[in-house]
Amino acid sequence: MIKSIGSLILFFINGKHVESAQVLEQHCKNEALKPVSKDSVEMRQATRLSLSIPVAYRVKGPLAKWYFTTSQDYSSSGIRLVLLSALRPGTDIEMNIKLPEVDHPINMKGVVVWVAQTSHRHAQHRVVECGVVFDTIQKDTHRQKLVYLIANKLCHLGLKSTQHLTAAPVQTLLDLKACYHTVYQGYLARGYCSPNPSQMYYHYFSFLPESRAFVLKDKEKLLGTISVIVDSPCGLPMDNLFPREIQRLRGEGRKLAEVSLLSMVHHDRKKKRFSLTNFEKQLQLFRLFKIVYEYARHIAGVTDLVIGVHPKHETLYKYLMFNTLGSPKSYPEARGNPALPMHLDIVKGERECSNSLKDFFISERPSLQIISSGLVMRKEIVRRFLCEEQMLWSTMPLEAREYFKQCYSAGDLASWELRKRVLR
Repeated sequence: MIKSIGSLILFFINGKHVESAQVLEQHCKNEALKPVSKDSVEMRQATRLSLSIPVAYRVKGPLAKWYFTTSQDYSSSGIRLVLLSALRPGTDIEMNIKLPEVDHPINMKGVVVWVAQTSHRHAQHRVVECGVVFDTIQKDTHRQKLVYLIANKLCHLGLKSTQHLTAAPVQTLLDLKACYHTVYQGYLARGYCSPNPSQMYYHYFSFLPESRAFVLKDKEKLLGTISVIVDSPCGLPMDNLFPREIQRLRGEGRKLAEVSLLSMVHHDRKKKRFSLTNFEKQLQLFRLFKIVYEYARHIAGVTDLVIGVHPKHETLYKYLMFNTLGSPKSYPEARGNPALPMHLDIVKGERECSNSLKDFFISERPSLQIISSGLVMRKEIVRRFLCEEQMLWSTMPLEAREYFKQCYSAGDLASWELRKRVLR
């Protein structure tokens, strides 16, 4: 267990002279702080991890001096520093970071996005704060260590800081449409889908009897949604792109399910243009995955979860005990964006996961009555979404259509779709 993150993160310079804050030179000695334009101000409404740690930094340049200061808080994408002198917004800076279990220091580069005076003083100097956004961390192993470190901290904070949120299966048809509209908005913004008149995004697998859509709310405000597709004679959505990888997992006693249609609502998308962190979204994501895990493991009897993710998110899912299942491929249904197949053996994951993950995902279990509740799929709902809201029925494989007819005792689905087309 990590007892003190601050005691484990050591910042140092390889053989370089580091000056203390007491003798820090004035970078802008004769220049008063100028107002920062709204376009470059880091908006500080989001939750961050408060942590005071030593930081060595310098303005980028081969002959620039290294300086020593402390941080106020940090994230996977940036850090807030306390300085005795001002750095201009837009200044490129360089930092060397030594993370736990990493042999060599991580050289990180960033840019100052905001500077602000504070009322605090250190000795005779007025303290200045600045926000620094990191450039991309070059080495994957270094990025993984940083993500794991932060994710562990989030797990410790997660259950207490999200008690006001409600994660549950979708209960009403109105909520179901809101979820698929949220997915549509998120996918459209990222170029994962094309515009459509219904302004919803889903697939026919979503309406299988064991499929579930889950919603995360703050009172009545929708924050995010995620779905679970349990394996059936229809297969899984990922079978279309990764048939060999998925088929290898199907074996005696194994029951698969795919995590799908994940999307978070960005109520403040415009305001957080230069946010240093997205911890609130990460905590919400963890809450959604928690209820997915509970449903899959304890209600649906699932032994293995699979998911297709953008390769840039691989590190976070590895922290959640998913392993890479194959190479990324261009996903036609996501307009050619890359998809990386990943897999979680639930039993193995429970046995080998960190204490932080156990505390968050396993120790506290929500009511099974809540997890097993939810909107019951009926043939009228299936008809509405597959034949009216979107015309998916005619594009489904014949085997899938026959299975749906068996599940819902609805041999007239095809004729109902035809009738709708005539009426239109």
